Amino acid sequence: MTRNGRIKNASATLAILVAFVILQLQKDRDMKFRTSSPPNEQRMHHRNATHLAPTTNSVIPRRNGTLCDDLHPLQALERYKAQHSQAIMLSESPADAVHRRYAIGYYSCPFQAGNRLHHFFNAMIWAIVTNRTLLWKYYDAKTCRLVSQRRSQPHHDRQICLVANTEAECEVVLHRKASWIPSLEEWAPKQLGSNTTLTSLSYWSTHRPPSDPTRSKVRWRDIDSKHQGVDLWTEFQIVDFPQMLGKDAGNVLGDEKGRLDMLATDSARDAARNLFAEGSHFTYGMLFREVFDLRPSVLSLDSTSVLDAVSLSNPFSIALHSRHSKPEDNGSDVSTELKCLTSLTLNRTQGDKCVVYLLSDRVRTLEQLTNHVNENLNCTAVVANHDGGHHIRGEHGPFAGADFFRDLDLASRARNGFAGSTRSSSSLLQEWIEYDRTIESCSPRTKGVLPPLPKLNTCKLPK
Repeated sequence: MTRNGRIKNASATLAILVAFVILQLQKDRDMKFRTSSPPNEQRMHHRNATHLAPTTNSVIPRRNGTLCDDLHPLQALERYKAQHSQAIMLSESPADAVHRRYAIGYYSCPFQAGNRLHHFFNAMIWAIVTNRTLLWKYYDAKTCRLVSQRRSQPHHDRQICLVANTEAECEVVLHRKASWIPSLEEWAPKQLGSNTTLTSLSYWSTHRPPSDPTRSKVRWRDIDSKHQGVDLWTEFQIVDFPQMLGKDAGNVLGDEKGRLDMLATDSARDAARNLFAEGSHFTYGMLFREVFDLRPSVLSLDSTSVLDAVSLSNPFSIALHSRHSKPEDNGSDVSTELKCLTSLTLNRTQGDKCVVYLLSDRVRTLEQLTNHVNENLNCTAVVANHDGGHHIRGEHGPFAGADFFRDLDLASRARNGFAGSTRSSSSLLQEWIEYDRTIESCSPRTKGVLPPLPKLNTCKLPK
């Protein structure tokens, strides 16, 4: 073979080798892409690294094309369940279990459900933020007395213990469906033995210091400042958070200043940011829908007026909850309620079907508001059917207990407006409305890019 021939063969061989190397590099690059996180996981990792603070805008932010699973509070809850469910606890070794830390969540119903359920959800929120496994415990009369004695809280109303419902009475109204949440009675002896020690935390471990200590209902001492930063207290195996009523946890952890003041670690602050990224009402509504279901006997769709109202195609709908705190108040004065109804119906498009869901603890209030809505607002007033429930104090009126949940179930169908006070019972209703309407807006049934969800118009009624 001539010298030129050898050169040509060598060049051809070299070209083949170069081509082979390039092809192999391309295959390796493709393989690396295929074995890395799929695109949706990559986006999830990016979202998890970017924590959203609660918005103060007039609309709830929406990421284009997102579905409900992309909402940060839902992601935060799923991450918590993946670490703290009974299934995980059953699968871990004793060596791993010894590092687990716990918190107790008490609940009861149906009487005083606003406070008792918020008490549970507040503990659940703090458990999520501080990375503790929540252990549920029913708040019956015996438990109520023990907790009251252990906490030594002078402001605690011991009358609550006298009228506390049994767990069986609560189950008639609410079903605790979240079987993934372990119970204190089952798991404390199993994990910690018979000598289980509960550590009751100070009131100020989950509440902001008072701006004026001399006017605080709960005594504040300078030493109480050491109770903040509860996310660092890993030396306590089972903690009993202080009593928290209403949206106490949301009032503290729902804004950046509260997170910075009360939490010491970045991980706890990030967990709180994600948990409240859609607003505190959404978070509490999410927790209720996750943990409980209403029993069929409570459902409200059992009358012609209710069926007619709900059958309307996407009606303009508002809910009004009129709550009275004084037993001697018979509910005759509805002047504030009428102003709220006028305000909330101003944004109604001419010709829209209109539904106003009414609930109150006074018969007279319901009568007057029903007449006004039907005769003056060109709307349909809807009131739940009641079975004449019992009340534990005069202030709660004749529709306490199961009737209250019938009211909530019906009025939670409102989508455009809400009128109520800041009391825990009104908060429950607003939380259900905010959560349900948000989930509806990002349902997989929605096609294409999701529009911004208009802010729920609200009107504040006195306590």
